[in-house]
Amino acid sequence: MLQAFFTVRSERQLLEQIDYNLLFRWFVGLSIDDAIWDPSVFSKNRDRLLEADVAREFLAAPKRDRFERRVLAVALAPSEPAGAAETARARVA
Repeated sequence: MLQAFFTVRSERQLLEQIDYNLLFRWFVGLSIDDAIWDPSVFSKNRDRLLEADVAREFLAAPKRDRFERRVLAVALAPSEPAGAAETARARVA
């Protein structure tokens, strides 16, 4: 996510950012004194995440949540009383 949100062009640059950027360190759960990961470990974990479709499911969740909120908003919206639409049309005519 950090790489996508902050347009970091490569995994090596992302690791450099994690090495000196406190916000990035906080986001990934590293303290100031913790060592960053080796680039090969980072690549292996990325491959495992992509194979397990974790990334796709993670990115699909907000889209699914927006859809569910819209459906609920329509379902819970107050409906017009019977005949209200006809009464309003009659007033306009």
